[in-house]
Amino acid sequence: MTTLVGELRYDIWNQFNAFIEDKYDMDCLWNKGGRAWKYEYKYRRGGKTLCALYARGLFDDFIQLLRIKRKPNRKQVTA
Repeated sequence: MTTLVGELRYDIWNQFNAFIEDKYDMDCLWNKGGRAWKYEYKYRRGGKTLCALYARGLFDDFIQLLRIKRKPNRKQVTA
C-alpha cells in the first residue's frame, strides 16, 4: 500500500482507519476501485456503507464528515 499511495498518504490512511475502528463497529471490505483507483476499502454495517476509502488526503475533513453522517457507536474507554 505504501508503494501505491506514498508514505505520507499511507500514514494518513492508517490514522483514518484507526479512528474508524476505535469509534465504530463496522465490517471492512476490499473491492476494486473502479477506473480511477486500484482499490476501495469500504466500512459497512447492516447493508449500509459508512464510507469508502480511495487513499486520498483530507484526513481532518473525513473525520468531520463521518461525525456528521453518523455518531460513533462505540463507547470511549477511559483509564
